[in-house]
Amino acid sequence: LVLGGLLLLGCQTRKEAPADSTKSVSVAGAVDSGSHRLRVITQLKTPESVKYDSDLDVFFVSNINGVPSAHDGNGYIVRIPAESTTVTTFIEGGKNGVKLDAPKGMAINGDQLYVADIDVVRVFDKRTGRPLKTIDLKPLKATFLNDVVVGPDSAIYVTDTGIHFDAKGTMTHPGVNRIFKITLKDDKVTEAATGDPLENPNGIAWDAANNRFVLAPFGGKDVQTW
Repeated sequence: LVLGGLLLLGCQTRKEAPADSTKSVSVAGAVDSGSHRLRVITQLKTPESVKYDSDLDVFFVSNINGVPSAHDGNGYIVRIPAESTTVTTFIEGGKNGVKLDAPKGMAINGDQLYVADIDVVRVFDKRTGRPLKTIDLKPLKATFLNDVVVGPDSAIYVTDTGIHFDAKGTMTHPGVNRIFKITLKDDKVTEAATGDPLENPNGIAWDAANNRFVLAPFGGKDVQTW
């Protein structure tokens, strides 16, 4: 089970393994001796989340590029063809009218790319990268918007981990553990779930087969369903 909200803070530098390097992966007692690394994408700056778009057959990768809570305007999103290591900077804060601070989780709805960015959700054209709108969650005191998913009702659901990182990387939890719901027809934002049992919600995915959301808490040891 792969969740969209992959918290990869600190993974700014990767060393590529030798070409003949292989590792066995054990899953539920079985061993796949044929597992091997296919490719390595380098030169990213605090890559946080990956979103695959089957329509364009590309991966979007959000890059925080600094402190995860900083409104520094230098976040960016790259686009990588599925069978390639070619990295193209697709959306970049400070260029072409783009405002982007510390992008994290992403979701795709039609031709729109939704991006969690600290206390707002930014929406871009997935084909051109053009900024379309910003949905402001500051009035609801959002602290650390982390992952985004399209729900079964076509609404957008966003996790708020409730944490904050200062300039030295020290983490505190001044916010509230919540999941927000954004209604697409009017961009109305409401609280869909809240409370300590969410354990600092991070990754979120919709499990259509079982009619439920799947959550990966930042502050817990168990995968949750909701």
